[in-house]
Amino acid sequence: LVGLCIAAVTAATDGAKRELRKLRLVMAGNPSDGEGPGYWVAYVLFSLTCACAACAVTHATCPEAAGSGVPEMKTILGGVVKPSLLSVRALVAKEVGLVLALAAGLSIGGEGPNVHMACIIADLWMRHAAAFHAVRVNDQRRLDALGAACAAGVAASFGTPFGGVV
Repeated sequence: LVGLCIAAVTAATDGAKRELRKLRLVMAGNPSDGEGPGYWVAYVLFSLTCACAACAVTHATCPEAAGSGVPEMKTILGGVVKPSLLSVRALVAKEVGLVLALAAGLSIGGEGPNVHMACIIADLWMRHAAAFHAVRVNDQRRLDALGAACAAGVAASFGTPFGGVV
């Protein structure tokens, strides 16, 4: 279930990023049309706007969602629980921030955020689905499920199910 959900989130991220990059090119125009420096100014302004919006959305929605998410998941898998890291707000902040940062052209990867988002999705399933109540109340099983969610996030990032498990 987590694998399907994070695969859908990853596909949505890629689609939104692609559309925003197309919009950036449409707004900037074509540099071969002889538009001169106007193209580069529009291109840079669009990228700066996306980058600033990514920071603002993340900071306003859930400041704990800033960064890759892998160190936070290591902390949670080590037994330290910080509920705000596994909240819906963190999921929204991570997704929107990731899309905007990628659309800005920043050289970041989606692997860390996908790991974090997969863990959030797994935790949401455990919290709200009665079928997973037995996993939720047993700390060891819960941590095992979150570890498997980390693998699902890696697998969704690279499209390699076996690689995610390894």
